[in-house]
Amino acid sequence: MNIEKISEQVLAQNKEIELFNDDDIYSIVQMILDEAQELVEATENGFLTDDLTAVASECADVMYLLIRLFDILGIDERAVEMKVRRNTEKYSGKESREQAIKEWKEKGGDKVWFESLLTKDDKSI
Repeated sequence: MNIEKISEQVLAQNKEIELFNDDDIYSIVQMILDEAQELVEATENGFLTDDLTAVASECADVMYLLIRLFDILGIDERAVEMKVRRNTEKYSGKESREQAIKEWKEKGGDKVWFESLLTKDDKSI
C-alpha cells in the first residue's frame, strides 16, 4: 500500500469535489465515527456470510476520512511513526495488554511519552 500516493489522490479529489469543501474538523470526525460503526457492522456480517466486500469498502471510507483529517489538522506521517515507536515501547515484552497499560500509566502514559519526544530535537521520527 502506497500511503503517500493514496493521500495525494484523496487530497486532489477533495479539492475537485466542491461538496467536500465545506467539511470542517468536527464533521469529518463525526463521519469517521459513523464509518467506524459501519465497519463494525460490516465485519460482523462479513464473517457470517464469508463476504468481506463491505469490510473493504468501510475500511477505505475510514482511511479516506483519516487522510482528510490529517490534512486539515496539519498532521503528517510522523504521528504514525511516533505511534509505532510508542507501541514498541509500551507493549514489547509484556505478557498481556492489561499489564502493558498498567505499567504505561504508571510511567505517565502517552502524554509524558509524546512530550518527551516532542521536546527532543529528534529528526529520526
